[in-house]
Amino acid sequence: MTLALKFYFTAENGTPFVVRMVRHGDRYGRDMCLTHTPEPKYAFDSPVIEFYDARYDVNKDTDGTPLGQFVSSYYLSTLHGPLRHWKTNQGVQLHGNVAAWAVDPQSLANVIRWASDDNENDGPDEAGR
Repeated sequence: MTLALKFYFTAENGTPFVVRMVRHGDRYGRDMCLTHTPEPKYAFDSPVIEFYDARYDVNKDTDGTPLGQFVSSYYLSTLHGPLRHWKTNQGVQLHGNVAAWAVDPQSLANVIRWASDDNENDGPDEAGR
């Protein structure tokens, strides 16, 4: 098991997010009690991208690092859709009832670019973390 990669950003609306990439074999879910394994019926092993609202100290990573309040998760292959099929000026609403949980187009593009990169180490966020 490896430690899941994380990316930090603040959306245009001011909400700070922690994004966590869950790859094959990584722990995820409530209290990190599940292990990401690809479904045998699918021919791909797409990582899962989790979004956390960093304003809240609710969830912790497997190493105890605070993540925030879990908001939503998507397969990376699903997030590629907005860049290929939607207008480039669209972001994503992570939860329909909460305006703060919207990710603007530039931030979404940055998340997808980061997640698509094959880096072995966490990259620094805009604050140098």
